[in-house]
Amino acid sequence: MRRRRNYGIPIYGLLVLGLLAPASLSPKRALEKLGKWTNQAVSAVGRTVLRSEEMNVAGLSGVEPDGATGGLSALALGVVGNAALVALLFRSVERLRRNHPLHEGNLLRETWVPWGSQEMLAQKWGWLRAAMSLNTDDVEAAAGLDAAMMVEFADLSMQVLSIIGLPLICILCPLHFFCGGSIDQDDPLSWIGMANVESGSWLCWVHSGIVWFVVIVVQHSLKRAQASFVGRRVQWLRRMPPPRCKTILVEHIPPEHCSDSGLIAYFNSVFGREVVETAHVTRNTRGLRWHLSMVRRAEEQLEEATEKFEETGERPRAFFPQSPCRPATADHIMLESPVSGEVCDVIEHWAQELQTERSALHDERWRLGLCGAGEPDFASGAYTTNGFVTFLQRRDAEIALRMQYRAHGLQFVVSPPPAPEDVRFEDLQKREMGFGDFLLGYSCILFLFWAFAPFIVAFSAVARLETLQTIMPSLHVVVILWPVTRAIWDGLASAFALGLFMSLLPNWLMFICEWLFVMKSGRQLQLQLQTWYFYFLVVFVLMVTAIGSSLFYTLSRLVEHPAKIFSLLANTLPYSTHFYLSYFPLQWSVYAMEATRYTVVVKYFALKALWGAERAKEACEPEDQANYGIGARSARMALLLVMALLFCSLSPLICVLGFICFFVCRVTYAYLLVYSETPKADTGGTFWCAQLNHVQQGLFIYVLLMTGVLLDKSDSLGPPLITFACGVALMKSYLHFRRRRILVSIWLYWARLVHFFCHYITLIGVLVGNFCRIAVLHGIVWRNVPITRC
Repeated sequence: MRRRRNYGIPIYGLLVLGLLAPASLSPKRALEKLGKWTNQAVSAVGRTVLRSEEMNVAGLSGVEPDGATGGLSALALGVVGNAALVALLFRSVERLRRNHPLHEGNLLRETWVPWGSQEMLAQKWGWLRAAMSLNTDDVEAAAGLDAAMMVEFADLSMQVLSIIGLPLICILCPLHFFCGGSIDQDDPLSWIGMANVESGSWLCWVHSGIVWFVVIVVQHSLKRAQASFVGRRVQWLRRMPPPRCKTILVEHIPPEHCSDSGLIAYFNSVFGREVVETAHVTRNTRGLRWHLSMVRRAEEQLEEATEKFEETGERPRAFFPQSPCRPATADHIMLESPVSGEVCDVIEHWAQELQTERSALHDERWRLGLCGAGEPDFASGAYTTNGFVTFLQRRDAEIALRMQYRAHGLQFVVSPPPAPEDVRFEDLQKREMGFGDFLLGYSCILFLFWAFAPFIVAFSAVARLETLQTIMPSLHVVVILWPVTRAIWDGLASAFALGLFMSLLPNWLMFICEWLFVMKSGRQLQLQLQTWYFYFLVVFVLMVTAIGSSLFYTLSRLVEHPAKIFSLLANTLPYSTHFYLSYFPLQWSVYAMEATRYTVVVKYFALKALWGAERAKEACEPEDQANYGIGARSARMALLLVMALLFCSLSPLICVLGFICFFVCRVTYAYLLVYSETPKADTGGTFWCAQLNHVQQGLFIYVLLMTGVLLDKSDSLGPPLITFACGVALMKSYLHFRRRRILVSIWLYWARLVHFFCHYITLIGVLVGNFCRIAVLHGIVWRNVPITRC
């Protein structure tokens, strides 16, 4: 049983003390303070190891400016090399699927696979043909709606990039080359990009129209895809089996209704008739699980002692330390050992322990009301504040999901239930989410954002060849003989530092969300991971050149001067387009390597030598859900589409590279989800909705970037104003896509504010009117009173 709250109070105390100083400041001052601490940490590492205080996170992460990346030759070498590597990896998939039991395992399990798969997969390169022939309906029938929409997102990305890429390459690239007016560059790759457009060129007006074209195409494609998804979602809801389709999850139940019968009576009273079939409030089974584990341990020890007695014919004896619950006597003190205890018969000891634990287990079951003892009391700690209510009819369950049962809305919080096999009952057994866990969770995520720059600097500093020479002086001879090894090694060390941190980041985020947040199901944990992982990738992969050495210091500058965001983006991102062009071919190899399931294969062969084939196969499934779960995969796919859209106007060639990347991604995931990986619990498309939301948020960055670029290159305010107007239209479309929840809340806020001021002004008017009326009447009466002498 996990015990995680024993050490929470000291951690919370240190956390509050650490956050007390910036929390007492304004948001701007707090951001400046955090940014100053980050710069001090980065500078300290630079002075200590690298002997330089000028540290740039982009440079240490491997993001280099366009002049240092090699241009067209480096891109061609990357495309050819990664294409050859993809071919070799696909060839290894062809070999592994015939010899390794973890490939195409769904053909052996009792899962549905598309018709004709057996015959197609038996042929040479049949897996590739089968993956390419799969459509969304086949993936949905085999692996669920979540998996189908992840494959559909790859199709959507290819469709968007093909629609916007064809006119951009055929029209915009020739315009950049012939009409740019700035051919004073040595790199041919820059001749067809925005870098070739000189200041004051009429092409700025063309780019303002291109921004509208890209935004309209993307928004129209997203709306059409969402409309198609809604139809699939409706069919998924109709196919939902009972009792899940008639059940709701109720959280934060008040103590007076926190029992099975109390919950049934409450919902029947709300509807005014008998509508509830069953209700189950989650019980606190921590003590029950503890006693059950002790019973199993005693049974195993007793069985082992009995087998030993049958083999040797002698009853085994051993020394058992004195239990803390029983006082030690003088006879139990051993002179040769400081631990008090006694030597007794092993069989008798574990038989007595087994009887004691079984009695304690029965008492715990009686306390929880699991053995016919009646319903327990909420004050005894048997019940938690969460439960499941199953209705007689599905119509009543749908009505119950759309009701608000308390005025403040913090009690009787209802939601659709997760899949039965995906419920995290340990989190549901908490009576309520502790504020300390909540605060510590968000503080740990904030710490990850803060510590990225010092971590990259420290790791890169340790891995640099200059630092390794102090540990291994013999490397100095290698550097003298081959000076090129220094640049090659330092470049590889920086890339390795970034790759290592990015590979460990999903595990850290999952650990934080799993232990410090209340996650009702494993899929909700994946959704939380997807959200935070995407934002982290956007900040430190896509926007790493703009943040400098500290994210919080950059935010503090933007809070003080919000208009600087245009110049910040325009002065950094357009000068690193070659790096992101080379980033996509690298992702071809990453997705092709994921198709081989190399991590599962290595783990299988390592465990096979220790445990055997069958047990090793069971231990390898499912795969690592931090790096290869649907949350991390969805975040990486959304980042790739946002990256392609962000640089499509600056370098239109990125649309072709992105199209190939999503094609490899589509083939890989279609094969893995349908034929290889075990089916997972299905939420009905929540990850798809999060992906579309992230893509739309990326469009805002694209509009801000192009507005800043046009402000820098245009000789008038016309093109940037047209581009910025596209952002206003995008905001309206984005709010409409989100069903106007934010807009409605804003209008309600302003309506209430106006209503308050109207009442206030009316009250002031009434008071002033009454005062004037009294004053006038008092004057009239005073003038009409006759003056008499005393």
